[in-house]
Amino acid sequence: MIRFRLLLIIGLLTRFSTSALAQVPYVAGPDTLRIRSLERGPHWVVSVAPLSFFDLENTFTVGVERLLAGRHSLLAEVGYGPRALNIWRPGRVNESGGKETWRGRAEWRIYLGSGSHMKRPPHTRVVAVRPMGRYVAFDLFYKQVNSFETGTMGRACEDGTCQYYQQFRSPVRKSVWAGHVKLGHQRFLDVSPDSRLLIDVYIGLGLRQRTISHDEESLPDDAGQRWVSSGGFNNGLDYLFTPNVSTGFRIGYAF
Repeated sequence: MIRFRLLLIIGLLTRFSTSALAQVPYVAGPDTLRIRSLERGPHWVVSVAPLSFFDLENTFTVGVERLLAGRHSLLAEVGYGPRALNIWRPGRVNESGGKETWRGRAEWRIYLGSGSHMKRPPHTRVVAVRPMGRYVAFDLFYKQVNSFETGTMGRACEDGTCQYYQQFRSPVRKSVWAGHVKLGHQRFLDVSPDSRLLIDVYIGLGLRQRTISHDEESLPDDAGQRWVSSGGFNNGLDYLFTPNVSTGFRIGYAF
């Protein structure tokens, strides 16, 4: 009888403890949440383009890539470079009175891998990388450089003879449009097992159109021939259409 009562009490306690544990809600720990986030894979990539800072018309450039379903993604990039950021021609910029550079890029990517999962050696953790790896891209690029040109112009010119000459300062703008077909590779940097740092390397071929616009309205009506001394763009052609090569790399963070 005593043995039966002990077994009955143990059974009741076991059932009670099991019911109590079942009613306690499960709260995922930080490590569990991190692993789940990694397994879901990134949806956005924020990146910087270091080489644009060392361009002759340099800018600080930031890009945002949206990873879409399947193997596709869209990238938007914007950059700005004021006069103080130019590290190559500070003296010349100061003479011309001011200069700024804007640039932008829109890009559509098609990743060539399966876009599902990969293992990062030497680690065995499976991390979603939707999508990542080698890709083909089509981009549209625009750059605008605003500056001032200074020099000397003839005044009161009739029959090829000018009465006198005067210094002038006038706005000038360079606009660049370009389109490229590119090959690239974007991969994780293996600095840690769950690193979200990326490097993106690319090269592409395309066409480039450059136009230089002078602000004629800021000059007097009787202005004659002008001799530009600074601030303008060296190539005397106001319109140029040429082949173009686009190459570089980005450092990004996926989330």
